[in-house]
Amino acid sequence: MRATRPPNCAAAAAASGSPLTPGAVVDLGLTQEQLAARLGTVRELVSRALAQLERAGAIKRSRSGIVIRDPGRLAEAARAGVLELECELYPDPAYASDTVTAIRYPPGVDDAKFRTILREEHRVILAGGQSQLKGKIFRIGHMGICSFGDLAAGFLGIEGALAALGHRFDRGDSVEAIAKRA
Repeated sequence: MRATRPPNCAAAAAASGSPLTPGAVVDLGLTQEQLAARLGTVRELVSRALAQLERAGAIKRSRSGIVIRDPGRLAEAARAGVLELECELYPDPAYASDTVTAIRYPPGVDDAKFRTILREEHRVILAGGQSQLKGKIFRIGHMGICSFGDLAAGFLGIEGALAALGHRFDRGDSVEAIAKRA
């Protein structure tokens, strides 16, 4: 049996013309069994994935569809945490996504060393930059099954890795910024 992703509510919202805003209702127009068939899995796994998203506070299931909680809250918290790390967001926040936050590396911080320390010492895995951004940015995903606790734990690791590589900032401030927005 293979692992599956929960239904893509953002794609369903876009297809229906509904904006993905707090409180938006996304009607997939499918039963869980039909959705499972489209995803190449079984209804039980779809049901579990939806229940997990609901427990995490990302969605609320109702008779009329799936209610999207607040897709921007985790993004806002992540970006507040980044600023406390004395790091720069990429791109300009006006163009940022609610699903991922990209951060420019501070001067002197090596991508491979940073992500190795993060993975091996803090058990946190982040994506790096691609193409012309490789080695210049790292990315934090905060969509689907991601809680404020997950975000705070990740930032504890990020703080530890940045500090180990000599970047100076006030330790604990990024996690505090996230907690204030939870």
